[in-house]
Amino acid sequence: MEKPPQDDNELITLEIIHRYVEILDRYFGNVCELDLTFNFQKAYFFLDELLITGELQESSKNQSFASSLNKISLRNKR
Repeated sequence: MEKPPQDDNELITLEIIHRYVEILDRYFGNVCELDLTFNFQKAYFFLDELLITGELQESSKNQSFASSLNKISLRNKR
């Protein structure tokens, strides 16, 4: 396993993981492995919306969740 670069902040990495789990929990209710297995595309979409080139895109929980929900609803209408 490759070591992360020394300039990466481990606390920010943990915060990003925590934010991702919170977003998934808000969307799926009480998120579990089956939610991720059967809705992988939506879970990946939320991750893609949360991060851009490995950096947190939006620091506000509510703003990032609302933006992702709007994009998912537009995608489902097509």
